[in-house]
Amino acid sequence: MVTEAQLAPAAAQQADILDYFRAQWAIHATWQERYHSKADAWSNALLVRWLENEYLTEPPRLVTACLVAGGDSPPIALPTQIGPTRIETWAVWKANELRGSDLEDMHPEHYLAMFALDGALHCVVSPGFPLRNDLPDVRALLTHPRDWDAFSLAEPESTEHARALPGPSRASFADLPTLTFPSGMVLPLVWQGVYAASNGQIDKWTPAHEGMPPTYADADGNRMFVHPGDGSTRLTAEQAAAAMDLVLRLDDDVVSAAVISMGKWIADTGGTVAQTAEGLPILPKIRIHVADILRFQGIKQHAKGGYRPEQKQKVARDLRVLNEIWVTGKQEIFTRQGRRMVRKDVNVRSRFMELTQEDDLDLLGNETPYAFRVAPGEWIAPMLGEYYRLMAILLRPVMGYDPRQGMGRVAMRLGLYLAWQWRIRASHGNFEQPWYVRTLLEGACIPIPPKTDRKARQRLIQYFEAALDHMAGTQDPDQPESAERKRVITSWEYQQGEYATLRYHGAFEEWLSWTVRIVPPNEVLQRYARIAPAAARAIAAQRSTKQRRPHPPSGATAAER
Repeated sequence: MVTEAQLAPAAAQQADILDYFRAQWAIHATWQERYHSKADAWSNALLVRWLENEYLTEPPRLVTACLVAGGDSPPIALPTQIGPTRIETWAVWKANELRGSDLEDMHPEHYLAMFALDGALHCVVSPGFPLRNDLPDVRALLTHPRDWDAFSLAEPESTEHARALPGPSRASFADLPTLTFPSGMVLPLVWQGVYAASNGQIDKWTPAHEGMPPTYADADGNRMFVHPGDGSTRLTAEQAAAAMDLVLRLDDDVVSAAVISMGKWIADTGGTVAQTAEGLPILPKIRIHVADILRFQGIKQHAKGGYRPEQKQKVARDLRVLNEIWVTGKQEIFTRQGRRMVRKDVNVRSRFMELTQEDDLDLLGNETPYAFRVAPGEWIAPMLGEYYRLMAILLRPVMGYDPRQGMGRVAMRLGLYLAWQWRIRASHGNFEQPWYVRTLLEGACIPIPPKTDRKARQRLIQYFEAALDHMAGTQDPDQPESAERKRVITSWEYQQGEYATLRYHGAFEEWLSWTVRIVPPNEVLQRYARIAPAAARAIAAQRSTKQRRPHPPSGATAAER
């Protein structure tokens, strides 16, 4: 006898996979109509792939419309019931059923194919794909393949008193132990510009003049500027004054909101998005709650739970600032010429963040920020899809430091800078190479006090060492270590020099020349473990190519050589 309790999980699972297919197909149909993509007019299936590549820190999830043999002829009618699920290796299924596809040859680690046939949804999955009640487990579409082992691969045996065991629920974003953020130059450019204003180094900004917005540029020529409009219209005198006032009010909370919002977007999208027929990304907005940002920032709730309206308003102001920040940089795009795709370098100008605000409305009509729908600007395009490896990981505790006090401000800025640098060092396998103290301070945008302020210089040394101690979880006798504290670094030490030798005039300059060795946590080393060997082989191949270059003739000039 089969009970209603036994049927419940199967019905719920059927609804989940059907709802997923119908929602994704509706998005695909909208894109096809909007961009008039003739290439997708013959699609009758959706293919989800987790790509396997030695350069990738995590396999990206790609969703593609395609044509499969045995499915309904396009245009299809959406299925209303579930059909059978088969297990096939990628090579066999692709050779036998995938038709007319120009998918790249990257071998997927796992895949899920879904197509309609006679009103039913048929599925084909790779070996090892999680199944539940003989159907694809929809939870696999929301998690990383390394977490699939946590799912129950078999339901409890059917008995009259059997009951479905609840599967592992998806962790709340505010409870995630790590964030992922783009490791290209745009986010560092933004935090460098914000920190310059916050440090009082407003001379690093070009002020608004003759209708041009206030602008910050890095050494590589990448620019960010504040513009309340479309990013190109000349500003009026009032708009220019408002933009400059906004620059003067930039602070560390703006950087924190930017990193957390980008982390939420990447967590929800997996770093993979659909593209138009011209290869341009379609960047969907995701919802991030104001309370999640405040929790990540370590802000405590009031006694009755929740956050005060002024705290929520501060988050809203920070996010609106990010919406008025524009960034420019070079990108490589592909344009179609006949049957060929030709590369072209362009300068892209886009908002740092696209934003829509959601408010709570009380009985008196007062509005309080509730959530935001956010998406990065198209500056993020070169770091998506196949190039998802251009992402860095940031341990959650970094966002919990208080940037309004000395040690916390130094710790947060050092944590961001180290997370970015470790992604770069992962490609070369030199994680433990020492840093000069001056390099760390300048890279983290921590201002160095002038020679005339000896007390500020002494405080900086104390903040720097206290921040590294706290990040390493070193026991502080005055502040016992919390059970919830998590290390941001494994350890640190000066390669030379002792603090006692700094108690003389001019010792601060000597301290700046010291080197410090910082060991990243094991979680960072494990996540980046696959990058360094691949990079080493690529570097060796480049060196080999250079060695095989023909020598210039003996009479060649130095310039010709």
